[in-house]
Amino acid sequence: MGPGVPAKLRITGAATVNNANGLLLVPYSGESYDVKKKMYTDAITTTKPGVRYLIIHCGYNNEELQAITTSSLIRDTDRRVFTDPAVIEAVKASGVKIVSWKQVSEMNGKKVAGK
Repeated sequence: MGPGVPAKLRITGAATVNNANGLLLVPYSGESYDVKKKMYTDAITTTKPGVRYLIIHCGYNNEELQAITTSSLIRDTDRRVFTDPAVIEAVKASGVKIVSWKQVSEMNGKKVAGK
């Protein structure tokens, strides 16, 4: 976690909302699948109404990703969490609407790369 993240968040690994920009902060760490599933599910189901950003960078922990990053296991865990039927159901039940980065850019009136 970067220096701009509150110390309490860095220490506890808890999710929090940065109210200034709606960024839902969940530690980008090597926590176990079960721990990350709970953190993400809790963050999604307890957030207040409004625009929130939860940015994940999913991938597969395979040779190709391992060759270009040291975060392949973290990214694989995030992929597994967000394709878990229980997490998908929790998101649906919470009323949270999932959008792509392209949709976020369009909502903010910004030009999307390549357009």
